[in-house]
This record gives sequence, structure tokens and C-alpha cells, in this order.
Amino acid sequence: MFFLTGTRITGSGSKIPLWAAFGPMAAVMNALPLPAGMKQMTPVSVDNVARAAVTAATDESYAGKFTQISNAELIERYNQ
Repeated sequence: MFFLTGTRITGSGSKIPLWAAFGPMAAVMNALPLPAGMKQMTPVSVDNVARAAVTAATDESYAGKFTQISNAELIERYNQ
């Protein structure tokens, strides 16, 4: 289970600011020296998920493979 931070746009076009709830939680969890199991529960930015998806779609090293990326890896590799 994981949480995404960012803004959710519903089918009706309304915006739900998920970052307001999960952004501060993610900042605190990233700043703490958490055990690996807890680090996997850190909320991830939807932008990081999008960057990982683009990388997987365009990088030849992912061709024909199923690759699972953890929350901690999404945060470490794709935070900007």
C-alpha cells in the first residue's frame, strides 16, 4: 500500500489537493532515518511515478521486462 502526493483531478474536473495531506507526511518521513520497511510506506509524488513510467517506456534496458520499483526507489531516483 502506498500514498501518492499531487493533485487528483476527478471526472467532473474538480481538483483534490492530495499534496496538502500527504506532502508534509512525506517530507517528515524522508527526513527521518527510518527502517527499510517504514521507508516503503512513504508517500510518493505522482510526478515521480510519471517519471518512472516514462523511463520504463523509453529506456531499452526495460524492454520486455516486468520491473517493480519500490516507494523508496521512486523517491531516491526520481525526486527533483
